[in-house]
Amino acid sequence: MQNKDTQITKKPQIFYLAIENITKKWTMPIQNWNTAIAHFMIKFEDRINLN
Repeated sequence: MQNKDTQITKKPQIFYLAIENITKKWTMPIQNWNTAIAHFMIKFEDRINLN
């Protein structure tokens, strides 16, 4: 049985691996991404740099 500290440190690893697995299967472009990024650029202009 694993102790609590080991379980806590493994959670981010499992989450990362799950995202990696999902992105490999992701083949379709995000719908309305251009509209969404335009809104993000207005709202978060100081945080987003597309260059």
